[in-house]
Amino acid sequence: MNIGDKIPEVLGIDQNGNKIKASDYRGRKIVLYSYPRANTPGCTAEACSLQQHKAELEAAGYAIIGVSKDKQESQQKFANNYNLEFPLIADTSTELLQQLGAWGEKVSCGRRTIGTLRTTYLVNEEGVIEKIFTPILVLIDLNSMRKTPNAELVAYVEQAILPRYATFDAAHHEDHARTVIAQSLSLAQIINDSPRYVNEDGTKTIVDIDMAYAIAAYHDTGLVEGRDTHHIVSARIIREDKTLLKWFTPEQIEIMADAAEDHRASSKRPPRTIYGRIVAEADRDIDPIKIIRRTMQFGFAHYPQLDKEGHYERTLEHLHEKYAEGGYLKLWIPESPNAERLAQLRDIIRDEALLRQIYEKIFAEPRNC
Repeated sequence: MNIGDKIPEVLGIDQNGNKIKASDYRGRKIVLYSYPRANTPGCTAEACSLQQHKAELEAAGYAIIGVSKDKQESQQKFANNYNLEFPLIADTSTELLQQLGAWGEKVSCGRRTIGTLRTTYLVNEEGVIEKIFTPILVLIDLNSMRKTPNAELVAYVEQAILPRYATFDAAHHEDHARTVIAQSLSLAQIINDSPRYVNEDGTKTIVDIDMAYAIAAYHDTGLVEGRDTHHIVSARIIREDKTLLKWFTPEQIEIMADAAEDHRASSKRPPRTIYGRIVAEADRDIDPIKIIRRTMQFGFAHYPQLDKEGHYERTLEHLHEKYAEGGYLKLWIPESPNAERLAQLRDIIRDEALLRQIYEKIFAEPRNC
């Protein structure tokens, strides 16, 4: 079965002898997953991970259903051994597994065999498959099903991280960090919902919402040591913040640090991960007027010796170097609203009379750098 297909109406008999039907779940979403064999280490880890996240999944509107070739008695023993509180279908004929496309050739211990392909299907309220994962579900970040970050993480960032932006120049105050956070979360959801984003092994790319949030919150904290190497310092700050270990593994923290380091638009190489692409894209808050204003604000703060015409020439030079056709800014996510906004900004840059008019208006505004 493929994304967009409806799952079969009759799914089978579970460990308790109940007939499980898709229509019983109409109006609810389903995590439907296939596993090779009950009570084996990998399948146990997978089932226990799902049980551990059951309350969270239910809060997001998901029910859990497992299916394997095991007999009903084996499924019942499996459920009892690990207190699994969701249906485990005994598909001894492999009829459902074959319908799903979860039965076929695989490599096990170096040998090619025919058997159950470990697969997870996310099914919507109408019984239609929306996403398909082929890795073990325990390795899939179930937090990606949430659309908002962890509340404790948010509280920590609000108290300990975002206030740091108050000491930076006007173009990088807290409002900028909050904009990047909002943009990052929006882009993360676009990626999670889109079938076009896949990993090198062909599996669906899933963005961890908490990681995307934290990267955005920390991305410019390195400005505390100056602009030139702020991306490197931001990465160091992430690595050194041991509080993050409450929510992330050391491997996740390393990915986050790399993303913060890669976010800078002038980087000579592309971001190394999807997280770097997200924060780099989110940092491009391409509102044409806001971009011009921020460019000028940076000049006011860092080049106070320049007169009005000097600031105009610096603004013009920077806009051409970064945003005009051939500029170093690159958009990493085609679905970003920045594509259309960048085109609008380039129209302004080409129309020097209009650009000068906007410059004069912003220059006359009160400023506090």
